[in-house]
Amino acid sequence: MVREVAVYTDGACMHEKQIVCGAYFIRTKTRYIHNGVRAYRGYSVAVAEAMAVGLAAEYLRKASALHEGDSVSFYIDSESALEFLQSAVNGSKKRASAKDIKARLAWSVVRELSQEYKVVLHKIYAHDRSWNGNSVADSLAKCGLSQAVWRLASCTP
Repeated sequence: MVREVAVYTDGACMHEKQIVCGAYFIRTKTRYIHNGVRAYRGYSVAVAEAMAVGLAAEYLRKASALHEGDSVSFYIDSESALEFLQSAVNGSKKRASAKDIKARLAWSVVRELSQEYKVVLHKIYAHDRSWNGNSVADSLAKCGLSQAVWRLASCTP
């Protein structure tokens, strides 16, 4: 059975602590698959969201979560992350330029996934009034950001 897998991503930032967090939420129409959260120090929110896309793509590849014929739709609310990753999906021979190594790694993982499966990137509008996968990813990113700040505070003398 061919499935469409939906991946929602989001990033959150705490400027005064220079911490960002990217999160993803993966599901089909009827089933939850996985979610993940990762916090970073000193990166932009767009990089955090690009990394969330890359982490989700890596999970889908390594966990054998996809079957032959499945398609993956990424729903991204960061316009700059979407533009950056679009060249990976469109088969551009030239790697998109980015100063950040984490963003370049995300680009590579998305490109590899798109060579095996149909991958589509969609712009989703953040913080609309409906509860959808982006709302879940947004909540996960904010929670991850809070946890990262708490961990840093507990490690600081």
